[in-house]
Amino acid sequence: MCRLSCGCKGKHQISDYSHQYLQVRKRIWHFNQYPQSTGSDEKIDALNLSTCLHKQPLMITRLLFCVTCFLMIWQVAVSQNYALQFNGSDERATMATTSETTLSQSFTIEAWINARAWKSQSWQGSIVTADSGGANGGFAFRCGNDGRLSMAVSANNNWNEALSDVVMTANKWHHVATTVDQGSITLYVDGVEVALATFQGNPAANMGTITIGESTGFPGRFFDGVIDEVRIWSVARTAEEIATNTFATFNGDEDNLAAYLPMNDGAGTQVSNLADSNTPATTVNMDDSNWVGGFTAVDYDVAVSTISGIDRLAIKTRPIKPTVNLQNVGVLPIDNMTATVMVDGQVVATEDLDIAIEPGMSDSYRIRTPIDLTGIDNPELSITIGHPDDDNAFNNSASQRVSSRNGLTVNIFDAEQHNFGAAGQRHSETVTLPGDLSNYDRITLRIDVNCPSSGCDPWDQPANLKIVTDQGVFELARYITPFGISCGPWYIDVTDFKSVLTGEVTFESYVQVWGPSGWLIDLDLEFEEAAADPTYTQLSSIHAFDYQVYGDPGISHDLDEVTLTVDDNTETSHVRMQVSGHGQGNTNNAAEFFRRNHQVVIDGSSIANHDLWKADCNSNSCANQLGTWLFARAGWCPGQEVIPAIFNTTSEVGAGQTFNFDYELQDYTNLRNTGYDGAGHTEPHYRIHSFFIENSSTRFSDYTNLALTDIRFGTDQVIVEVGNDGTVDLADYQVRLYADGDFVDAQDISADIVAGTSTTIVFDTDLSTRLNSRMIAEVVAVNDENIGDNLLGATYNGTVDTDEEINDADFSIFPNPSDGQVTIQTTSEVIGGTYTLYTVDGKQLDYQSITSNSTRLMIEQSGVYILQMESPSGAVTSKKVVIQ
Repeated sequence: MCRLSCGCKGKHQISDYSHQYLQVRKRIWHFNQYPQSTGSDEKIDALNLSTCLHKQPLMITRLLFCVTCFLMIWQVAVSQNYALQFNGSDERATMATTSETTLSQSFTIEAWINARAWKSQSWQGSIVTADSGGANGGFAFRCGNDGRLSMAVSANNNWNEALSDVVMTANKWHHVATTVDQGSITLYVDGVEVALATFQGNPAANMGTITIGESTGFPGRFFDGVIDEVRIWSVARTAEEIATNTFATFNGDEDNLAAYLPMNDGAGTQVSNLADSNTPATTVNMDDSNWVGGFTAVDYDVAVSTISGIDRLAIKTRPIKPTVNLQNVGVLPIDNMTATVMVDGQVVATEDLDIAIEPGMSDSYRIRTPIDLTGIDNPELSITIGHPDDDNAFNNSASQRVSSRNGLTVNIFDAEQHNFGAAGQRHSETVTLPGDLSNYDRITLRIDVNCPSSGCDPWDQPANLKIVTDQGVFELARYITPFGISCGPWYIDVTDFKSVLTGEVTFESYVQVWGPSGWLIDLDLEFEEAAADPTYTQLSSIHAFDYQVYGDPGISHDLDEVTLTVDDNTETSHVRMQVSGHGQGNTNNAAEFFRRNHQVVIDGSSIANHDLWKADCNSNSCANQLGTWLFARAGWCPGQEVIPAIFNTTSEVGAGQTFNFDYELQDYTNLRNTGYDGAGHTEPHYRIHSFFIENSSTRFSDYTNLALTDIRFGTDQVIVEVGNDGTVDLADYQVRLYADGDFVDAQDISADIVAGTSTTIVFDTDLSTRLNSRMIAEVVAVNDENIGDNLLGATYNGTVDTDEEINDADFSIFPNPSDGQVTIQTTSEVIGGTYTLYTVDGKQLDYQSITSNSTRLMIEQSGVYILQMESPSGAVTSKKVVIQ
């Protein structure tokens, strides 16, 4: 039956009624679109609703009465939909902090905002704040700088910030939200995650006053625009809860809803708090003219959040299929969408999406058309999702500059300014790396710091680079900026982390800088291919302390033991420790200028003494700094990377063994610290991040992967080689063929590819019409762990491969590896052919005709190269050359 009551009493029942009305529309739509996926009860319900709406005259009469009543009530509801407008100069609303709104470990803040104009800095447009002034308590949710969203949280006497890119536009309603949850800050705009940052320590609880429209502790940071529907939750809401409730209204008695200001009072100086009627907000310098119309929901709005799935190593030699991540932030289901892909402003693909998204739900869509970016320097890839009835075009696109370097180098940050101002102290970049890095012997992090046009920051500041992965958060490296000058590059071996530097990785760069100039940071990852058999690593985090208090009589600096188990496959192991001491002006000038010896302990016995002291700062490559750069310090020097301490544990713990690890700090008491007094000194503390690293010549777990290894041409044939470099035999996969981006053919293969072997797939096609076409092959397998090697392209230039082969006996290289001089030995059958020398990323370095059986070749730089040999008849083969 159709049960639509017209006995609504008050705003929230009206909201419930309108919600019911929309649910009727959505359920009928869902049944019509997806009858096979609808449950039996839902089908009956949808059919009853449809019958109610279309087949029963009496029901139609009743429905018309209900709809008329609904429209009347809706008009009343709209007339009650108010919000507060803030002038950006002296207007605000304040609310007392209660036990419910004293926030600490986990909480959520939400609001609807419509900025009339953005403040010049991201920290100036306060939305909801409880920052007490200084770095010892509270939070600040704010926006500015052309539409960036920011959230700052105080912990360990530091402000920790998450900052988005430009994601909002002025004079348009946006739902904004932030969650703080056990050391992470997440930002959302219109239900879509736009930024993530992590921090160490416990947030300092806000005290005193919560302010809307201005900073509590930093006067003058006013919001210019309209604010509506302020909600404060005492828990971290999930991404789904935020997305599905952006348009919702609440009663105020919902679990964990600490404060709820719907802003519908419409007059007066009091703003009702439905979660706590005894604690309303009070407007300051505002009157009835500040009460204006609130936000209104839109039917159709698709928001594009990010582009992902671009393997930053594979992209240099292989086509890609990027993934666009999107969300329905309207109130009605949405389909009939189109994707437009552009490279450097030129359209390269347009296709219809075969997905539908319910209101509030997110989805990802992988572009079907292969996008070939090989040979393009620093391409900008953008994807726009269109819908004919979309009410908000501003959030329909995402762009990504795929910054590159020559060879096997991945650029993470390029002159990224870090400051205490508009740029912010913390920046993040999400990068997709190969799903398996076992074929790389070494990974090096390259760091450069340079001065902005306004000059470098004058102080030596601690900085670090962390990675956020599915396996956890890890400090990849730490360094200290120099006193006021540019410096670098510094190189840090991060090969220990290659088991977690896979897939989608978010890099978080942080510089603890308090000046407006700060630094321009360049960060690159440099990869070296394995010269011999692959090696495998496994990493376990032991410590992750950014602020371990040292010497306070009221705070123990005794670190807890950590229990670890060695894998059965482990052949060698070591502990990697990144430790540095900070704080000065204390007893013995600790901890920065105080030499201490700490113990590395396994199962109660010390296996190593860690002398935490760096006495060679005067030989620092970053010389002639300002300040005290010549002085020795506790594990670091200004203008240098913090060099990890490595402790070999192979002889201490064996495969399969469980053991207890401890790092015992030498006893110390800071007589100035009976509880940190802050009297002109910096509290002694350590930054300690340590890891247990295991190495093996065999994999620690199964690996599933098929890869395209070759594409070549025969007579009216495209010949594709598919290799299984995993540990699992695979069957039931598909191989696809494209020509100039258009789909040509696909073959479903049911036969096994045994692990460690390859197979040949042949496509019969008329190549006479494909001259100079870019042919791309793709392999698709279930549970493939490394999609970056699934595509491979080649241009058909009219020549075909012959059946003739060059055997190993016809072509040899020695010595290999060598120190740079190699000899190419060939048989007479190859004389008259050619050889070509390439870098591993495909750059041609040398090309020579073969005129004798023996040819000498000099290669000046160390690395891995490919030497391709072609016989006079056109047979081609290649071999790897390693220069040490």
